Amino acid sequence: GCNADTTDLTYMEQPFNYAVAPQVTITAKSKLGTVTTNYDGVWWKLGDFTTTYAHDGGALPGGVALDSAAASHTAVDCSGGTCNGTFTSTFSGPFAYTRSVTPAAPFNAAVDITLSNITDSDLVAYAGNPFKFENVVFTGGANQQRWGRLVIGEAVSDPVLALDVPVTAEYYDGAAFVTNADDDCTAFVLADDVELSN
Repeated sequence: GCNADTTDLTYMEQPFNYAVAPQVTITAKSKLGTVTTNYDGVWWKLGDFTTTYAHDGGALPGGVALDSAAASHTAVDCSGGTCNGTFTSTFSGPFAYTRSVTPAAPFNAAVDITLSNITDSDLVAYAGNPFKFENVVFTGGANQQRWGRLVIGEAVSDPVLALDVPVTAEYYDGAAFVTNADDDCTAFVLADDVELSN
């Protein structure tokens, strides 16, 4: 995403990531509240939890959906006997919002992460099962999602002279396409982005 002075934005279809990656620490404790350090190796009975990701910012425009296929977490595994009753799982991205065919008004990225099946093979379960991170913050804060496009303008020149053609980043503001003055990071590489033909 772009991080301009006034607005933090990402174009739909482009990846964005956590500002600070969430972590969950699982600790085995005795009735006295002390860490049960021998809950490890063959005594560790908790398998990995199930993780689901969902948009949590109201209804999405038609044709737009959260893409969390690349999101993951460190799988719970203490079979090696090195956990000593505690395991920390770290989450990683990135995420993206699919872009609708019809231009859509800007909206803010907001994702809930739900952890379920937090129950070990002895049927000891997390009391608040499932556990949920709500409204996770992404790089740059609100991280506005915009339906964007590049517009190549017109120019006229002598056929043997180099021709400068204006290229403008625009986004749909809900009513019309407008110049994206907040975009301070989009790179335009002629060799990669344009194919010329007759």
